[in-house]
Amino acid sequence: MNAGFSVAKLGIRGKLLLLLALVLAVGAITFVWLQNRSTEYRFETFLRQEVDRNTPTPNPVASRLAHVYEGGGWQAVQRALADHQLPERPALLLVMGNNGERYWSPETIEVTAAKIEGDSLHVRLSDSNSGNRWMLMESMQNAAPVIVGGVTVGQVMWLPLPRDSLSRPQQEFLSATRSTAMLLLAIFIPAGLVIVFFVGRQITRPLRDLADASERVGTGELGYQVAISGDDEVGQLASRFNDMSSRLARTELLRKRMVSDVAHELRTPLTGLRCSLEAVRDDVSELTSELVENLFNDVLQLQNLVADLQELSLAESRELTLNMVPTELQEVLNSAIRAVPFRNHRVRCTLSSEEFPEITTDPMRLRQVLVNVLQNALTHSPENGQVGINVSADGELIRILIRDYGSGVSATELENIFDRFYRTSQARARSQGGSGLGLAITRELTHLLGGEIVATIPDDGGMQFEISLPL
Repeated sequence: MNAGFSVAKLGIRGKLLLLLALVLAVGAITFVWLQNRSTEYRFETFLRQEVDRNTPTPNPVASRLAHVYEGGGWQAVQRALADHQLPERPALLLVMGNNGERYWSPETIEVTAAKIEGDSLHVRLSDSNSGNRWMLMESMQNAAPVIVGGVTVGQVMWLPLPRDSLSRPQQEFLSATRSTAMLLLAIFIPAGLVIVFFVGRQITRPLRDLADASERVGTGELGYQVAISGDDEVGQLASRFNDMSSRLARTELLRKRMVSDVAHELRTPLTGLRCSLEAVRDDVSELTSELVENLFNDVLQLQNLVADLQELSLAESRELTLNMVPTELQEVLNSAIRAVPFRNHRVRCTLSSEEFPEITTDPMRLRQVLVNVLQNALTHSPENGQVGINVSADGELIRILIRDYGSGVSATELENIFDRFYRTSQARARSQGGSGLGLAITRELTHLLGGEIVATIPDDGGMQFEISLPL
């Protein structure tokens, strides 16, 4: 069993906190390092400017060394430098003879090499205390000749001291600057980690809520909603989750209702069949032609119900085969009107349109949609009533309006009118052989044809269906 640390084992909150902590730490360390480098560079620049400003010109030193040279040559110059017989020096004093002699002060800094190349002097230095080595380059224009008896015997030059040879106050200043930077780093990183912790917690809380909500939905608590914390991506995800949960709850409710309705719809004809057959079996009644007709009607009702359920299932799963061909809309409308027994119920059906364009659709499925809607309109129309059909073109769509002038439905009934087994008057619909699936099938078939169907309640009563189909 591997008990080692693994980033993959962390949750999204842990990964986010780890990422933010790494970014914070790298950023803070980089900032402190750059700040130290900038401070040191600016301090060195300041010291160099101070050295340049405070360093005496080499000419007076060259004049004095010339007098010393006259009294004893280069040995006297070396003793003068060793005995500190020169003024206080803020930088390294280098004396070079024409024959390669080199003398300097202070003695803690050793000049290991000095070479003149063009107008530049290249010098290698070594600190006898720390063992550090440096290389400097200075312009020979800053040098002054040592002239004895009108003859130049050497050159004198002031060189800036390396950093390790800074005075103690200067070194303490840089050390204090570094300590302050490290102190700020020690304060900034923990404070930043605390801020990152709370910010990361705030960011991941909606995700944790979504995870908990998805687990609750997975255990059967359909319809569970989460709080929407904002309009960002997480908020949009929460909103879509709520929509999904609501749809799942509605689908489950419809499923349970469908099971209950199917059981109810099957129970009525099956009960009639059983009672009639038991009566014949027990010689309570005779098997007359009227009884056979009733049994046949019950079986036919069961057959129609099963057929409607199968067709609705195929339509909802998009498994119905469509035969999309150019179709004359007027022919389909006239065929649908003839299929509905308006005359038997003394209801007049009128068809009006400025034009009947040719559309690409499945004529059989479109006829089925129209027949279902017209049958619904006939069911809700009173005797001597009227059903109107109007066709109009709107851009790339064809709109078919079917309206009746019957009793209509309430707003609550309108919301559920396309649901399975929903009836506004169950007794009337069952007596006419309806299964309560007609409008549900109509909606699914309309969607399969690439269209939409909407039911509305006109202000002057009745009911109106608007079917929109692409041309």
